[in-house]
Amino acid sequence: MFRRKTMITVLATGMLLSSGVVYAQTNSAPNVQAVTAFDNKVIKKINAENMYNTIKYLSAVPREAGTEGEVRGVEYIEGQFKSLGLETRRIPFPIYDYRTNKQQAIVDGVDLNGHAFSGSASGNVTAEIVNVGKALAGTIPDDVKGNIALVERGDITFVEKVQNVAAKGAVGVLMYNSSPTGNNFGQAEEQVPAVAITRAQGLELVEKLKNGPVTATLDVDIQKIEKTSYVVEAKLKPNKNKDTGQIVTIGAH
Repeated sequence: MFRRKTMITVLATGMLLSSGVVYAQTNSAPNVQAVTAFDNKVIKKINAENMYNTIKYLSAVPREAGTEGEVRGVEYIEGQFKSLGLETRRIPFPIYDYRTNKQQAIVDGVDLNGHAFSGSASGNVTAEIVNVGKALAGTIPDDVKGNIALVERGDITFVEKVQNVAAKGAVGVLMYNSSPTGNNFGQAEEQVPAVAITRAQGLELVEKLKNGPVTATLDVDIQKIEKTSYVVEAKLKPNKNKDTGQIVTIGAH
């Protein structure tokens, strides 16, 4: 009976706050307790109307991290915790967004309509292109130094590829897709300007390089924007006469 009541109590709280639940459990005799007044307080709030009202309220405004919609949701969840008698704390932490103001990859005077990587460094660089394949560690030629690395997507992460060529002195990255279509991909950590192009464009450049030097210009302007997101922490102190040392955790995302 204890295990059944404990599970109902914790799951009910999770349903109230639309959250996932993890709870501690033990079979030792001192932990066998009747359902507490707090449990009953939670259970009384569990009904279909409350559930639908919660969903309606939280879905009325987009809750993208770092926006007023998120703050609205945070305030609601915090209010629900407080209504149950929990001590709450709103914990802010920074997140980052990127606004692309300019993204160009020009080869022999032709704009390839490239797509800047998320997290690309800003900059305007003109240099010769060096084919480095998939930019795997230990395979990158020394002559990439001071030049733009032509990279094929695949096998390792975008970040690793950019890191590998930047470590060898590349001043930019031009990466072509591994699939037949699309150029909207790529992630970097602000090392060098990095632009994605289609597979067809990349393979055409690979062929051009067999006939001699090819020069490219990468012109990228990325604005890094810091925003604030939040975690809501709520605690309920145990009854000093029934403190088992166990912890019940309710987590929501």
